[in-house]
Amino acid sequence: MVTAFAPAKSPAHYVEKAALAAMIRQYQRNPRRRVLTDELAAALMAIAGGTWDRWHWTDSKEDFQGDCLIHFIEKKLHVVDPERNPFSWLTQAAIYFGREARKKAAKAAAQHADYANEAKHVAAYDRREVIRRFVNAGEDDKLANVIHH
Repeated sequence: MVTAFAPAKSPAHYVEKAALAAMIRQYQRNPRRRVLTDELAAALMAIAGGTWDRWHWTDSKEDFQGDCLIHFIEKKLHVVDPERNPFSWLTQAAIYFGREARKKAAKAAAQHADYANEAKHVAAYDRREVIRRFVNAGEDDKLANVIHH
C-alpha cells in the first residue's frame, strides 16, 4: 500500500539534537580552554549554510558561514543550553545574525550611494573652480605682481 506521506528525509543542514548537544557539552566542559572540534565546526557551518540556502542573507554563502561561525564561537556557544533543542536555538541565532548582516549591507549600500552622489557634486564643483581660476589667471597674475612690487 502506498501512503500519501513520504518518509521524512533530513535536509543537508540538519544536525541531530543529541549529537549536537553532546558536542556542545564537550565544548562547554572546560570554560578556560574551549576546543572547537571539527565535528562541531562542521555542524555549525551546516546550520549557517541551511539558513543561507533558504534566505540568501549575503552575496556569498561561504562568507556568511564563516562570519556566522565566528559569531557562534564569540557569542553563542557558551550560552546555549544543550539540554534544550540546540539545533533550533542555533538556527534562530543564525537567522537573527543573517537579518543583521542584511541590514548592515543595505545601510552600507545606501551610504555608498550617498557618498558617490556627494563625490559627483564635489567633482562638478572642483571642475567649475578650476575653470574659474584658469579664466581669472590673468587677473590673479596682475594682482600678484602688484603685491610683490
